[in-house]
Amino acid sequence: MILLIGLLSLADTLYLTLSKSIEIALGQNKSLLSAQEYLNAAKSTLTASKCEIGNRSGLIPSITLSNSENSGKLSISSSQTLPTGGYLDLYTNLGQSGFTIRSPKKNNIEYRISFSQPLFTDNLTKFAVQESKFNMLCQEANYDVAKRDLLFSVIEGFYGVIKAEESIKVQEEVVKRANALVELSNAQFTKGLAIDVDLLEAQIYLSMVEIALSHAKINLYYAKEQFSALLYLEPSQEFNLSYELSIKPSQVDLPALTDSAIKTYPFIKKITHEIELAKLDIKKAKRGFDYNLILTGNYGKSGFDSSFKFNFQSLEESWSVGAQINLPLSDNRITLNKVKSAMHNLKALELIKDKTKRELEMQINQEVVCLTEFYNQYKLLQTATEYAKSNVRFSEVKFKEGLIRGEVVIRAQDYFTTTQLTLVNSIVNYTLSQAKLYYLTGASYF
Repeated sequence: MILLIGLLSLADTLYLTLSKSIEIALGQNKSLLSAQEYLNAAKSTLTASKCEIGNRSGLIPSITLSNSENSGKLSISSSQTLPTGGYLDLYTNLGQSGFTIRSPKKNNIEYRISFSQPLFTDNLTKFAVQESKFNMLCQEANYDVAKRDLLFSVIEGFYGVIKAEESIKVQEEVVKRANALVELSNAQFTKGLAIDVDLLEAQIYLSMVEIALSHAKINLYYAKEQFSALLYLEPSQEFNLSYELSIKPSQVDLPALTDSAIKTYPFIKKITHEIELAKLDIKKAKRGFDYNLILTGNYGKSGFDSSFKFNFQSLEESWSVGAQINLPLSDNRITLNKVKSAMHNLKALELIKDKTKRELEMQINQEVVCLTEFYNQYKLLQTATEYAKSNVRFSEVKFKEGLIRGEVVIRAQDYFTTTQLTLVNSIVNYTLSQAKLYYLTGASYF
């Protein structure tokens, strides 16, 4: 039974590569999915604005058809505005006598058609379409920001787990060497080739490296928990990572990389769209200084009839035409301050855009420098690790011959452990620096 449970657990283990982890995160991460929904909503708003442009653009007159029949107890009315739509109302007034189906002696009947046509308009509906368009582009940039954030977080979390796993491998080797040192010290002490202090120091060293191994296991647990949460895996889902810990050198053309980053960096694109929105706000605010002229007219028939079957010709007709002029005669200081406010917002956004560009260039330069230095560290640490490994071997031989104290072997092992762990860190740091350049420039990571 125990064996069966173990096999089932093994079968349920998820094996993840970096590309598979990214695929899962893109499909499961709630922040990214939320950004996608906001983008979809903005696209729908833009479509609705485009549909309204033909209805309320000022190029097509607004025509309303209406009729009503009022019998006192029951009133029925309908209205249809072309091309924007209409509605039908049905309501009744109830008195002490209650609701009566039988119609009264007289019905008030009215049919009417009316229209309005604005002239000399700069078309506020087009402003609404442009505003919806730039809002949609801002949401698109927000989605790109969320996607880049997620990709970098997945890469960072993936290599965080790798770093913890490699650290455990190193610490497990250290524990093995420390155990061997304790046995060697005990044998040397028995032969009289080492003193009791050597044996005590070896035992203390073994305890310390076992504690370090325990800390490494705790770090791995936390790293895997955070990575699992990032991918929205079930808490009980076991997983292992498939990876090759190595460095793939990158050739960086800094000027071309910076130019590309400024054009594609989503936060700069978002600010650019917000600047266009601010310009639209200025245009809309200046509308307060404009006048507009609207032509109106209506024609209809109305009257009373004793039944629902009536003679349309017997109703009285009426008509009217007119013009409505709206002049900005109110306090123009309100409009003026609205224009000033919109212009200040525009200036602020332009300053933020310039600041963001400079910060982006600085971050790219920093990452390129880090990339170079991490690679140099990696090459140096490869050599240092080989030297430290040889040093451990030589010191153990001399300790066996009684030529040196046990503390020299412990120090040699510490050097070797440090170089091994630092080598792992240099590879992870180099890889994350590559990922950060992807994040900043949008260049393909794979």
